Amino acid sequence: MVTVEDGDGGSGGRTSCNLTDGRRDFRLSAVPELAADGDDGTSVYLVSTARRLDREEQRGTAAGELTLTVACHDGGRPPLSSEASFTVAVLDLNDNAPRFAHSAYSVR
Repeated sequence: MVTVEDGDGGSGGRTSCNLTDGRRDFRLSAVPELAADGDDGTSVYLVSTARRLDREEQRGTAAGELTLTVACHDGGRPPLSSEASFTVAVLDLNDNAPRFAHSAYSVR
């Protein structure tokens, strides 16, 4: 969850946010029902995966870590903006040693 607050009232306090990293692995969705009641300039967004992630595909990243950046701007004139970054760790759950179907094999 990402919560954004803007102290301005009215349309100047309305915010719009997006992910700036150009990744198609994640999506950012507004969740208006979780924002505070009224027009207090608070918005809530949900960061979720857009597809199944695989740590082996994250080449060039430190131990499967991805950095996401959320950029927001308000409805003021001129519009003001801010951004924040956070790290998502992609874990690898399938690191199991291979196993044979049978415990012993006999050949000639």
